[in-house]
Amino acid sequence: MHALDLPSRLKASMSGSPAKWLGGSLAAGLVASLLFRSRKKNAPSRLAATVKKERGSLLSLAFSLSKPVLKIYATKLLKDYLARRLMAGEQGRPSATRTPPY
Repeated sequence: MHALDLPSRLKASMSGSPAKWLGGSLAAGLVASLLFRSRKKNAPSRLAATVKKERGSLLSLAFSLSKPVLKIYATKLLKDYLARRLMAGEQGRPSATRTPPY
């Protein structure tokens, strides 16, 4: 039955040799990009070059503006995760604070 269980076989193979899977995916991506690229017949016009430059500038600006929002979001996720981990760890333990001996 194990021979027919494709998901578990794939998972075992990927966890057993991740470097081979990474190399294979990189090679497949390279081959696919070489096969499906379009051949350029003429050099791009000046208008196309300026449009491409403007798009790049807008994309760069969008990434620059989104960085602070992404940092805040990532910090919030990390805080929530750590709070859950600490609360889960304290449920079965006595208090970590010191109590006076008297």
